[in-house]
Amino acid sequence: MTREQLFRETFRVQLAAIISWPVHFATSTDDLAPSDFPSYSLTFGDTKFIAFTPTGDPTRGEQLFTVRYFFSTQQLNTDLMLHRRSEEMPVIQDFVTSGYVPPAPAPGDNYRIDNSQLLEISAPAVSRTNTRFVITFKAKYSFTIL
Repeated sequence: MTREQLFRETFRVQLAAIISWPVHFATSTDDLAPSDFPSYSLTFGDTKFIAFTPTGDPTRGEQLFTVRYFFSTQQLNTDLMLHRRSEEMPVIQDFVTSGYVPPAPAPGDNYRIDNSQLLEISAPAVSRTNTRFVITFKAKYSFTIL
């Protein structure tokens, strides 16, 4: 299993232990059917290598990832949307910062996932006419090449 596959699978399994939202590979609310709410997606961003051997081989790195939480509320009810956002936001925030437990390397693995760190949470996009909303969490995980 590759490093990305291992992170994705362990993240999904551990998050599923605390929530019942299905996972989708959507990047916006337009990609989802009404029955898909609430749900979330996990997508990967750039990888940056941050430490090297004297010969130039990478030994440590970080990979960006984004978790999008999709939910819907009643139209014309911004208070409800903001209330739902404030209730649901700490679930992902706490999971990324302290709930995710990196797996131990398996025999034959050439990498180890060290930790995950939350970098940013999107501001609320308030719209009285909208019924579909997304909270975007930008984060990274660190890894060591064994």
